[in-house]
Amino acid sequence: MKNLTINNIQVAMIPTYWRDLTRKQVRILCRLCFVMQSVTSFKVALFMNFSGLSLLKGMQPLAMKDDVAWWMRSPKTGNILVKLSDVNFVLKEFDFIFRREGSTLYVNSQLVVNHFPVLRTRWGRRLWGPESALNNISLGEFIRAESLYVEMAARELVDRFCATLYRPRKRNADTADPRRPFDDYLVEKDARIARRLHPWQKLYVQLLYQGCKAYMASKFPNALAG
Repeated sequence: MKNLTINNIQVAMIPTYWRDLTRKQVRILCRLCFVMQSVTSFKVALFMNFSGLSLLKGMQPLAMKDDVAWWMRSPKTGNILVKLSDVNFVLKEFDFIFRREGSTLYVNSQLVVNHFPVLRTRWGRRLWGPESALNNISLGEFIRAESLYVEMAARELVDRFCATLYRPRKRNADTADPRRPFDDYLVEKDARIARRLHPWQKLYVQLLYQGCKAYMASKFPNALAG
């Protein structure tokens, strides 16, 4: 985490690594992925949400020498004048979220902590997910999830992928893993429940898997090579 300081005023603490993200910030990030049209607009939205700053209504930008500024409201410090140069400097702190492939930037998840061990669908059904770092998934579960992950494009494959990792609670759950034991024959049935997850929740499951897989590859490079 890093102190966000503007005009010598500490405004907020902002994340600089995936491990710094809070539960609320992870939800915000996933939701913004569906509405932002560019990397810059995405970063600006992250800046506004993570800092808690908001533009004052009716205030016009102030022209300054070689810069432009806006009056913003901070819940911690009150009104504060924020220059464009300040914003551009802070936006660079969010580069950890992306990776570049050629001229294209992608979200590069390093998410390891499962901030949402239980997800509730739009119909109120609850699905239980794996532990952080996928510590409690079985080999069969991993193979199934990986096969769906590498081919994921159609919506039904996303639903099956989510249903592989997030499953209904087993009866009399008294162990560390409350999920019903993985059964490949029940994935299709569970996918009909996972279909009702919110889009941001489905993206969250994908980012969690991507981050945990990268973590496992760093710990066991030979096991996951190729």
